[in-house]
Amino acid sequence: MAGFINNEHDRNNLRFLMNTNRETLIKWYESSSEDDILYAKSLLDAFDLEINENNKTQLIDSQLDTMKYFTEATAVLSYIREKQ
Repeated sequence: MAGFINNEHDRNNLRFLMNTNRETLIKWYESSSEDDILYAKSLLDAFDLEINENNKTQLIDSQLDTMKYFTEATAVLSYIREKQ
């Protein structure tokens, strides 16, 4: 998902954080500096923003799709009214 994380290095680090097992993550945490942990948090925060933005986009697209059908239904109803 492109967006708030714009380089492959950061994307790979995010993948590690998201896909690693609990034991490996604990070992990583125990051996990490405060800067490493803040960096990891910034990656997770950026990914959260990406997910939220993606959800908003999907909601808007869904609403627009519904409006297309509503417009078609209105046209059909208008046609029927004209024939009466």
